[in-house]
Amino acid sequence: MLNKHCKVCNALFKPCPQVENQTYCSKPECQKARKRMWQKNKRETDLSYRENQYAAHRAWLNRNPEYVRPSRKPKKKPDNVIQGTVLQPELNTTIPCEGCGKMDLLIKENLFRTGLYHLKFLNDETKKMDAWIVEITVISKCCNR
Repeated sequence: MLNKHCKVCNALFKPCPQVENQTYCSKPECQKARKRMWQKNKRETDLSYRENQYAAHRAWLNRNPEYVRPSRKPKKKPDNVIQGTVLQPELNTTIPCEGCGKMDLLIKENLFRTGLYHLKFLNDETKKMDAWIVEITVISKCCNR
């Protein structure tokens, strides 16, 4: 018998001769996927199977009423949280050092004056895809300043 490709992992496997049209290999994750697909198809096409599954689920919930309740209890807020805002008094009282802080923080004085600049791309292995490290060199300054 010829080897086949598994529908889940796409690995080659030798089908069992007793199983006609076998399309899944014997790996546990592939067998779980096969069972999920079978159950989904069975629920969609077989009314009595769907009703039996629903009844079994309801019976399990009735036997285990505490299972759902803990996940729905409101979570206790930590003492330092008020309406979704974390209080950080030590950060609010300190003045950040120069060069620290957010990228989009407004700066009192514009660092770059009008003029021509040369940007030299420095080939740096940065972790961010959209970030460049460049060297900025002044070519000429504007006469207004």
